[in-house]
Amino acid sequence: MKIKIALLISLITFTGFAQIKNGSIRYAAKTMFDDNANIEAIQNEIDETKKDESRMSFTLNFNLNESSFFVNPILGRTAESIEEYCTSAMIKTNCYVSIPDKVFRRVGNLNGAEYIINEEQKADWELTNETKTINGYICYKATSIYHNQSWNDNPKLKVTAWYTPKIPVSFGPNGYHGLPGLILEIQTYTTTLYVTKIDLNVDKKLEINRLTGGVVLTRNDIRKKILATSIPQIATFMETEFKKEDERNERVEKQILERKSKQQEQK
Repeated sequence: MKIKIALLISLITFTGFAQIKNGSIRYAAKTMFDDNANIEAIQNEIDETKKDESRMSFTLNFNLNESSFFVNPILGRTAESIEEYCTSAMIKTNCYVSIPDKVFRRVGNLNGAEYIINEEQKADWELTNETKTINGYICYKATSIYHNQSWNDNPKLKVTAWYTPKIPVSFGPNGYHGLPGLILEIQTYTTTLYVTKIDLNVDKKLEINRLTGGVVLTRNDIRKKILATSIPQIATFMETEFKKEDERNERVEKQILERKSKQQEQK
């Protein structure tokens, strides 16, 4: 089945590839909360998030090799309040992806200071033949267990993407990438980002912020800073959590390699 899907997508991609050189895509967000969560304890935060939601929008600019995703400013709202919304919704305020160079950078905040964070390019998309139409484009469903820069085999944290091979670039909102077509909708445990406007082959020069300025950190650098600036009890707790995350990542990556090996054997 996967071979048939791949062949179909490659045919669609081949027919449309030469026609698209760049694009600017506008997205909106919808946040979701677990029905079993203690909603009363965070009701004020939810109300504030919903209030901002109708005004929030995001832009993905891309060419054939790279993309930049960023939150759009809102008249009358400070950058800090916009960042608070994005943090609660797990949306990156600014990130950059380069496919040829295997680069994925994002803006992050740690202890009140802003940094450029280098992330690993990871994805393990499961392609399906399920489709739906978004803004006139036939989109295919793909799922992944890579969420919020970490592997997680908790079914609740599965990421669902809807991508269209008719726009044959491997980019999407919030730094998600690696599919054989532009992601028009991405659904995570907390948030759905969905397309509201598509502009292709834009004549003007599109803004693509490569995030080359500022202090650059890796995930290990961030961990070290967190441990170094935390009180001993918190540092001990965080060290345990980091260890659990590493063990989970190692376990899941091993499962992925085993599954891919079996798929190769079946071909």
